[in-house]
Amino acid sequence: MGEKTIKLIKNIVIGFFILIFVMGFFSKTIISLFLPKVNVAGAASLPVEKTLRLDGKVKPREEYEVRIGGNVIIDKFFVEEGDSVFKGDPIFKIDTSYGVKGSDEDVEELKFQLERAKIRLENLINEEYSVDLKNLKILKGDIKKAKENIGKLKKLYEVDAISKSNLTDAKDALRKLETSLEIKKLQIEENKKNKAIDIKELNFQIEELKDKIELAENNNYFYSNIDEDGVYYSEVRGVISNLSIEGKLLTRDTILTKIAKIDGPSTFKYVAEFPVEKYEFVKSKAVIQIQKEYYDPKTDLYITEIDPIVRNGKMRLEASFPEDYERTLFIGDEIEGKIKEIKKIKEYLTVSKSVLNPIGGFKEGNEATIFVVEERDGILGTELIARKKTVEMVVIGDHNVIIWGLGGPKLRIITNPSYKIKDGAKVFLWD
Repeated sequence: MGEKTIKLIKNIVIGFFILIFVMGFFSKTIISLFLPKVNVAGAASLPVEKTLRLDGKVKPREEYEVRIGGNVIIDKFFVEEGDSVFKGDPIFKIDTSYGVKGSDEDVEELKFQLERAKIRLENLINEEYSVDLKNLKILKGDIKKAKENIGKLKKLYEVDAISKSNLTDAKDALRKLETSLEIKKLQIEENKKNKAIDIKELNFQIEELKDKIELAENNNYFYSNIDEDGVYYSEVRGVISNLSIEGKLLTRDTILTKIAKIDGPSTFKYVAEFPVEKYEFVKSKAVIQIQKEYYDPKTDLYITEIDPIVRNGKMRLEASFPEDYERTLFIGDEIEGKIKEIKKIKEYLTVSKSVLNPIGGFKEGNEATIFVVEERDGILGTELIARKKTVEMVVIGDHNVIIWGLGGPKLRIITNPSYKIKDGAKVFLWD
């Protein structure tokens, strides 16, 4: 029994030490089963790409507008929107019961009135106040002499050489001269105001005459392209882009039709809207990249104009198509465009957006938190600890962000952050 007991105890002790060895060997593996598993990546000074996407439309670069200065009724149109027309093609027919005639205004008489008004304006502008200014100068000289004379009379009065009435009469004369001076100044100022009013009225009259002449000439020109049956013939070659309505009274200056002057890619333009806060970004770029179909080569369009008017928080830009653009363009085509910028800042690090938790959204200048892995010595060897750091987002790209404040590029950044990963928590590095 004694030998069996000793043997049993011996086996238990050996098994215990084997168990301790095995647990010690596999302890890190066992513990790792309960730790958050992380993937890591380094950070480097890399460029980021920023893209502004545009939903643009194809429009004609130039449109010919047919309008008149009187009232008409269109009986019918001979074309539809999208039709190609040539110079001399019939476009529409007007109701001849209103008469087919030109302007009632005598254009030559209006031009004569315009020239006469221009001459009056020129004479008025060149009009001088030389006589009034000379009289003003004389009055000032008389006042100066009167004051000098009063000074002399005061000395004579002090020695009883003259009576007080003589001095009083001199002062009264001075007051009359000063009153006359003020009245003359007021008269000159009043004349200047009247002159300014007259100039304004003449300028208004001149502009009114110009408008009447233009309206009369346009009206006469319009009716010169209408035959005795009331049919209007196109004056240009192009595509019908807009038509008015038939059978209703169309008032003065209504656009009856628009003809887009189309002859090759360069006669089209690309029009798109963009948020007003992107104005500086768009202004600093000159090129929009388009790709009508995925199998098409990418084409660069050059921005020609940015409309300064803001409508509902958006601005409008226009870009030109190159003459060698291979695809066929149609008015109203919708094409996605992109304005790109590649930016890099030396000594700043670039990370993926997915590793950042922005404070206040992804906006340049805002801060964001990021988790990195640090090492420390533990009971069972080296331990991996998650550390939360705050950085500044300097440049926001489409997928990546240039940041400042992380530290050196050798830091290991956690690329799969989750709610399980907290500052100071142990983590397991996923192989």
